[in-house]
Parts: sequence; structure tokens; C-alpha cells
Amino acid sequence: MGLPVKIRLLIPVILTLIFIPSISKSTEFYLPAELPEFRLAYEYAELLDIKDYYSRQESFIGPYRLGCIKWGYPVFEYGTAPGRFQLKPFAIVTEDFSFQKYSRAVGNESIRAGLFTRLGEKLSAHAHFLLDEKLAENPSYSGKKWRGLAGEIETAFLAYVTPGIQILFGRFGSFWGPSDESLILSHTARPMDGIRFKGKWGRFIFTYHFSALSRLRVNDENQEGFINRYFVGHRIDFRAHRNLYIGLFETVIFGGRGRSIEAAYLNPFMFYHAFQLNEDYDDNTFLGFDVTWYVNDRHKFFCQILVDDYQVDSETRGDNEPNETGLLIGVHSVDLFGWLELKAEYLRIANRTYNQIFERNRYVNRDVLIGHQFGPDGDRISLSLSRWFRFDRRASVNIFYQRRGEGCYDDEWTEPWLDVDNYSESFPTGTVEKTFSVSGRFTAFVKKIAFVDCEGGVRVVDNYGHLDGDSRTVPFFNLRFSLLFSTLINTN
Repeated sequence: MGLPVKIRLLIPVILTLIFIPSISKSTEFYLPAELPEFRLAYEYAELLDIKDYYSRQESFIGPYRLGCIKWGYPVFEYGTAPGRFQLKPFAIVTEDFSFQKYSRAVGNESIRAGLFTRLGEKLSAHAHFLLDEKLAENPSYSGKKWRGLAGEIETAFLAYVTPGIQILFGRFGSFWGPSDESLILSHTARPMDGIRFKGKWGRFIFTYHFSALSRLRVNDENQEGFINRYFVGHRIDFRAHRNLYIGLFETVIFGGRGRSIEAAYLNPFMFYHAFQLNEDYDDNTFLGFDVTWYVNDRHKFFCQILVDDYQVDSETRGDNEPNETGLLIGVHSVDLFGWLELKAEYLRIANRTYNQIFERNRYVNRDVLIGHQFGPDGDRISLSLSRWFRFDRRASVNIFYQRRGEGCYDDEWTEPWLDVDNYSESFPTGTVEKTFSVSGRFTAFVKKIAFVDCEGGVRVVDNYGHLDGDSRTVPFFNLRFSLLFSTLINTN
């Protein structure tokens, strides 16, 4: 009897990497923010930033460089030969299993493989591809499939780094703000194709990001083609005090049939909202700010506010459109009682936030939100209590209560406020689904080649699926197990 197709697919990847000679140290590369296996490193870096004043300004813009993370595993370590050409291949073979009551259990396999490369003292590159069974089952996926797996180049970029300037060019994920699950640009978004510039001058850090987004296919009676879509944003971070940081940001989604890149949006110092108003464009602009305050090198208080649309006037029915805003506020404390980590957050996103009258201007890339994955029309309060065992293992208890309305970021746009005077709507809207969840989670690297992330708990849901009066208790269990292989090859 032959081996299953999926096992035969994994064998050459595993054998190739096992027999590459192991080298103990690597070099300093950027760590992709979107890879699930690397999230533990990012979360440990966030903990260290609370304690370490000198690395804090690096923590508001992702992805991070490996040297900023101070990790101790071969796949993350950085070396001491900055001028040498170095090649670091790696592979991650993953099994994802999830179960919850009222749904069938699901298991999916995926393979990521790629390399980090140092091309010189200031230039490095990263690229990896993804073969994923879950992606192949996604109805929105329109690419090629092979033996039940969908494939894509998930990340591919060059990085140019000097003490004061960092430039990324290519496809990469990113996040902005005091939390990597940001309202404006989150690590859960799909990587975008573009360029990011980051410059540091004294107390200021300026960031500019321009990317092409997934296009919309046009199929009508008259013509076929695509609608181009683009993302542009800039951000300035200011250290107002040793322990107080303020960030201001603006982004815009724009595009259209036959529309190319706007020269004004290539200007990193342009006020984009004013430009699109003056030119009478109906682009989708977002403004906001965040504040982060560190106390006694043990506590971090943070707040982020996002404004998608805000009504200043009240002269016409159009001015009765509800405000589309987001709020994220929280506290992150470490070394409580010498061993406990605490993180508490409140999140609120109004209905229609991230949406717009034109589908091309929705705040999405490849059908995934660019902003916070929670989405609009709801709020959530969450609490996490964690215990770290060294730097590579963590156990936590997670509790949250959330309310979700019936609005969604990809709903067809409606304007009910034009039909009545003094329009108002409840928050959240419609039949509100309310969820209380308690779970335990354990995340760890094992023997330097394996990663495990398991979580089990129970959710109590009222108005399940937005059906009035349908209350359910839903036990659940999720398990992610990965094998990680990497090495370093010096060619000089």
C-alpha cells in the first residue's frame, strides 16, 4: 500500500532540510509578522519592550528585525558576520486541527518553505511560499490547486537597513501601533505588494507605506477587465517623554477602472484627506492616533483611536450618517508577583467602519481586513493572564466577553439616514450575538525543531448566529503542531 499523497509530498522537504549541516548561529533578518509560528517571538518582544527603554521605538512598526527580538532559537538567531553573503533556508510543516460543538472537526495541512539571505552589510532578502489545504477550500480562492493544496508566494521582499533608515520593497506583512492587532494596520492582514520607508531623526520616527492591493475582476455585458486598487499611508511617532509615545497616522484606499497610481499619493508629506476632497475623489481615507505610556518598566497603558468617517455638520439628512470609528484601549503588565503577565483590552468598532459605497474602496486585501480582524459593529473586553517558562513557553488563561451586531465590512452599502429625519441606530445593530468565553492555552517550542499551540475552553453564546433566543454552550479545542527546519550557509 502506498503512502498518502500528503505524506509523499512532505518527505522530500523534510529529508532535504534534515541533511543540511546544522549551524548554530544566523544573521539579523526581518521576521515575517504574519507567520503563526513566529507570533510567540513577537509577544515575547512586546514583553521585553516594556522593560527595555532602548528598544521601545522599534516596537510600534512591524515587522521587527531579529536583532530586536533577542530570541534564542536557531531559526531566529542572528550572527556576527555582517559583511558576508549568507543563505538561511527554512521550512515549516504544519498540521492544524480544530473542533467545536455544532460543527464538524477539521484538520488541515500546510507547508511553508523559503529562505533568508544576507546580500551585504545593509541589504538582506526574505522569500517563502505557502502550500495550504485550508486556503484551497476557501470559496474566495481563485488560483491554481494541486492535489488538494493551494499555493502562493506569501512573502518576498528586500530590506535595506542603516542606523537611521529602513526600506522594505516587495511583498510583506506589517502592523502599526502599540498592539500588533491594530485598528489601522494589523499583522492578521494579508501581506501587500509595495514599499515601506522608515526614517528616524532624534525623537521622531516617520513611516511611509505604498502598496498595490488585490484587484477586482469586472465581468459585465460591455467589457471584461480589472479594477485597480491601492493602499497608501504615513505615520509619525514622537517620543514626548522617556516613557510617553504618541503616534499620528493617515491611510487611504483608492482606485478605479483604468485608474493608475496618483502622483500626489506618492508624496509622503501630502495630507491625503485634503487632497481627495479638493480633487473631488471619493477615496476612502482613515485618520487616527495612538498614545502609549510606560510606568516603572513594568506597565504599558495604550490607546488607539481610528476615524473612518465623522459627521461634523448637522444641516442635511446626509449629515445623519452614523460615525464610523474605532477604539482600542488597554493595559499590559509584566512581572506581577514576580511571575505573572496581565493584558486587558477594550475594543469597540462602529458599524460600517472599513466599508464604503464603492466596493473598490473597502479596507481589504485579498478578502481579508487590513485593519483589526474583529471587524465592525461590535465591542469586546478581554483579559489574559500568562506565565512564561523561559522565553519559549507560555501558559495562559484567556477570558473575553463580546457583542457582535449584524453589520459586516463587506455588506452592500445602504444609506437609511437619507429616508428619515433625525436618523439613529443602536450599537451594535440588529440581533446582537453575545459571547462569553473562557479558555486555557499553552504555546511552546519543543526541542528546537517543533512548535505546539493548543487551546481549549468553552463559549456561552446568546442569540447564536444572530437568531433571537438561540442560546448555546459551545466547547472547543484547537491544536497547531509544526516542525521547523533551518540552517545557515556561508558562501564566502
